[in-house]
Amino acid sequence: MKRTFFILAMVFCMTANLAFADAYADRRLESKYRKAMNVGCEYIQVKDPATATALGFLLGGGSFYTGQTWLGVADLVTWPFL
Repeated sequence: MKRTFFILAMVFCMTANLAFADAYADRRLESKYRKAMNVGCEYIQVKDPATATALGFLLGGGSFYTGQTWLGVADLVTWPFL
């Protein structure tokens, strides 16, 4: 019973994380698009939220993938202490 609950909780957390990552990525992309258009840039590299989530299971992987280097470094440094 506990194992089933744990598996269901993990599936729920992963699904919620994907939904949050998708919404967050849309907001960040819109913000980056506006900034790029203001300086005359016409090309923006789009990151896949599902890939960032999958890489998030590695220490700092999702942060490094999305370009948030300092967050990835902080994750790598603080993880052994958690």
